[in-house]
Amino acid sequence: MQEIHQEQNRQDQVPMFRQWKHWYWFVLLMLLLEIILFQLLTARFS
Repeated sequence: MQEIHQEQNRQDQVPMFRQWKHWYWFVLLMLLLEIILFQLLTARFS
């Protein structure tokens, strides 16, 4: 039973970052960057 629990913990580990909240911040910052880039590009080429 303990082996199954350890196997599940190993599968639940987050790649690249230590915690899931770091992934959430990364995704939010990338979305914000995309919004800013879209604003700048549409202002430049409109």
